[in-house]
Amino acid sequence: MKMKTLFVAPYATMKNLIEECRKEQSELDVHIEVGNLQEGAIVAKHAEKQGFDVIISRGGTAKLIEEEVNIPVVDVHVSGYDMLRVLTLANDFNSKKAIVGFSNITMGAQAITDLLDISIEVFTIETEEETVPLIQQLKKEGYELIMGDVVTVNAASNNGLNGILIQSGKEAIMDSFQRAVSLCRLVKKKSYESAIQREILKLAQPDMLVLGENGSIVYENWTNFSKRPVSDQQLEDLRLQEYALHKTYYRLLKNGEEQLKITINTINITGIDYLVCFLESVYVNQQPSLEIHTITQRPFLIHHSQAMKDCLTQLLSMPAGGPMLFWGKMGQGRACWLNMFIMKVREIIHCLLPYLQLI
Repeated sequence: MKMKTLFVAPYATMKNLIEECRKEQSELDVHIEVGNLQEGAIVAKHAEKQGFDVIISRGGTAKLIEEEVNIPVVDVHVSGYDMLRVLTLANDFNSKKAIVGFSNITMGAQAITDLLDISIEVFTIETEEETVPLIQQLKKEGYELIMGDVVTVNAASNNGLNGILIQSGKEAIMDSFQRAVSLCRLVKKKSYESAIQREILKLAQPDMLVLGENGSIVYENWTNFSKRPVSDQQLEDLRLQEYALHKTYYRLLKNGEEQLKITINTINITGIDYLVCFLESVYVNQQPSLEIHTITQRPFLIHHSQAMKDCLTQLLSMPAGGPMLFWGKMGQGRACWLNMFIMKVREIIHCLLPYLQLI
């Protein structure tokens, strides 16, 4: 199945080249839209809702899209061929000239001008709003030719300067296609791994939640509760406490007639701490797990046979205080043997019970 791809072209003439390039690859289902900067970001957000796997764009448009969507974004790099084509066009222009654009445009431009020892100044902008003031300043300084992306060339034209658009060639677009394929494969692999882990958690059926460093709930799963059993304030109180890595902490929260036992561990992923909390109900009126029985007389035990006499002798000679195991089927008198031993050592029953077990 092909990977659903949106290519947001920042200028109209790029669309024809993209259509030509997409015929030469078979792994991407490429849809093309034209939109620069904010216009392109709006198109990309709509595409994300439509289930696209990856978005390709260029320059400042790619940078804006990356901030707006949660799916992979591939930036079309400005290649050396792209810069050489522009510099060749500008070579016959004798007045002062400059390259202006976002960092993903100007980084490659600076490398080429340094390599070829071409005397062209390179200026980097961070936001669209910086463009016009910079162009106006360059005009005052005597610059007459501005090279850059769409927003730069438009600003130059509006201020009476010459502009040359740095256009992407076929090799840059084909490279972006290949990077989109690789990125999609990686994301899908990680998505499969994450889906498997989530299903395993569901099978284990833990009542749990994971808190991020700002208190946001990253993950939650409830099996024995119809809804989250703790309030936002209780979660905030838990988060504000100090926890060390690789240690387990326990907290009790009162919740009506029951208490919530919370087991807390801290994990660190890529430098960010997360609180992993497992919750279970502990009822206040829960019956005690320890039962105390009083033995008033020695149990009746038939031991006329030699085998029974040997068993009784061995039992009565055993030291008290260590763990013991009485093995046998139901009805074979394990409780009777246990009571016999207890009477022999004359210990308090609740002191011995932790060491004795009937199977």
